[in-house]
Amino acid sequence: MIKERKKAEVILFSSFPPNNDWHYGSHSMELYAEATKQAALEANCAYVDVYNTWKRVLQRKDQSSLLGNNINHPNDFGHWLYELSFEAMTF
Repeated sequence: MIKERKKAEVILFSSFPPNNDWHYGSHSMELYAEATKQAALEANCAYVDVYNTWKRVLQRKDQSSLLGNNINHPNDFGHWLYELSFEAMTF
C-alpha cells in the first residue's frame, strides 16, 4: 500500500450528494461514503466525511446553491464545505 511504501499519510474522503433531480446519477453516494469510511478504517488512514457535512447543510440550503452546474460539481460554496470538512478532520 502507498502508506507503507512511500511513508505518506493517506486521507480518504467521501463525495457529496449530487442533485436529487439528476436522472443519470447512481443515487448511491451514501453507500459509497460508508464504503469509503470502512476502507479508511481497514487501511488505518484518515477519513473526511464530506457527504454528511453536505447533508447537514442541505437541511437549510437547496442543492442548487451548492452546485456549480446544478448536477454534480460543487460551486465556491460547495468547495468551501470541503475545506471545512478537511479542517475538522482528526488523525
